[in-house]
Amino acid sequence: MVEGLPQGEPVREFLTLDELKTLAKTECKNELMKRAFIFACLTGLRFSDIQKLKWSEMQQSAELGHYIRFVQQKTKGSETLPISDEAYNLLGEKENQPTRYFLI
Repeated sequence: MVEGLPQGEPVREFLTLDELKTLAKTECKNELMKRAFIFACLTGLRFSDIQKLKWSEMQQSAELGHYIRFVQQKTKGSETLPISDEAYNLLGEKENQPTRYFLI
């Protein structure tokens, strides 16, 4: 029998606020990918969940502000995720968008 490698806690890296601000100001050939990445940084969503986000999942209330109700791609669990105004603004105007936010 072969023993598996011990599982340790993965080291999670993250961008600082200054790094994220620098990224937001940096030119990019694919602006949609850049907005999706910044949206991921601001919300903590996986790329697979961002790809499938729909306008019908966006909601707003006086108590929570803007939030997303969605089914997570990986776990299939239902989630409610409040998002900041900065993240919401990355989505653009609903009238100018297809059914999904980020068609990548």
